[in-house]
Amino acid sequence: MKKKFVITAILAVVLVVIVSASSLAPALAATIVVDHANAAGSTVIEIAGQPKIRFLVSHFDWGDNGAPRDLIRIFIWMTPLNTYAPVAYFTDSSKSVEHYQLVVYPYPTSVVLVDKWDIQVFRLGKAVFAYWTMPLVVPEEKWIGPSGTTPMVTPAFTIPTGGLIFQGFGDVQTGTETATGLKYTQTIPWTGYSAHATLVCPKWHYCGDVGVSEGTYATMINTDRLVTTTYK
Repeated sequence: MKKKFVITAILAVVLVVIVSASSLAPALAATIVVDHANAAGSTVIEIAGQPKIRFLVSHFDWGDNGAPRDLIRIFIWMTPLNTYAPVAYFTDSSKSVEHYQLVVYPYPTSVVLVDKWDIQVFRLGKAVFAYWTMPLVVPEEKWIGPSGTTPMVTPAFTIPTGGLIFQGFGDVQTGTETATGLKYTQTIPWTGYSAHATLVCPKWHYCGDVGVSEGTYATMINTDRLVTTTYK
C-alpha cells in the first residue's frame, strides 16, 4: 500500500512539472518566423518636386506570414538622421500586417493592407517587375526625437499609379543582411545581381532611369532571399 502511495505521489509531481513547463514555454521561448522571396528589387527615386524615396519590392513564394504575397516598402530620406527611414508598407496579406507593425516599431510607419490586384511583383530570369494600380498614399508623420529636440515631420505625399522594371546584370552576388529592433532581430541571406531600374509614372510624366545612387543604396535585385525573424 505504501509503495502504491509513493508511486502515485511521484506521478503527481511529474504531472505538475509537465503542466508547469508547458505553461511557461510560450513565455520563455522566442518566436521565429521564416519567409522566402524569389523576387525582390530596391532602388532610389529622385524626381524634381518629389521627396527622395527609396523603393523596395518583394514577392514571397512561401513563408509563415502568408504566401504567395507581394510587398512594397517606401522609405524617405531623413537629412537629420542621414539615412532612409520607413514611412509606408503596402502588403496584400492580412496575415503579415501585425508582423510588419512589429518590424517597423518604433518608427511611425503606415502599414496598409491592399487587395491582391492592387500591387504585383514578379520575376522573369534576371528581370523583376513591380506595378501598383492604386496611388500609394503616405500620410504625414511626426518623428519624436530625444527629449529637448524639435520633432521631425515627414510630409504627406502620394506616389501615383505606375511601375518599376529592374534588369539585373553582371555576376551573381551573395550576402547576408542583419537587423535588430526593439522587438525583433532578423537575418537575411540573399542571392542577387546589380541592376538598372526604370520607372514608369504617367501622372508624373516620367518614363526613364532611376536609381543613380551608388554604394549602400545601389539598385539591386534578389532572386533568392530568406528572411528569418526572431521576435523578442
